[in-house]
Amino acid sequence: MLSAIVVNKASREPSDQFSGLARSLPFSRPATWGWRDVQQQVFAQHPPGMT
Repeated sequence: MLSAIVVNKASREPSDQFSGLARSLPFSRPATWGWRDVQQQVFAQHPPGMT
């Protein structure tokens, strides 16, 4: 989920809607799922500064 890198400036976390979307179909993430893991995967595949 590429949207894992979009975070609230004040909290530095995604909105509550992001977690709700991630746990719904077609994504179906478990309750123990953490957005930071996905964010790390996104940065590993698409490092900042790469074009």
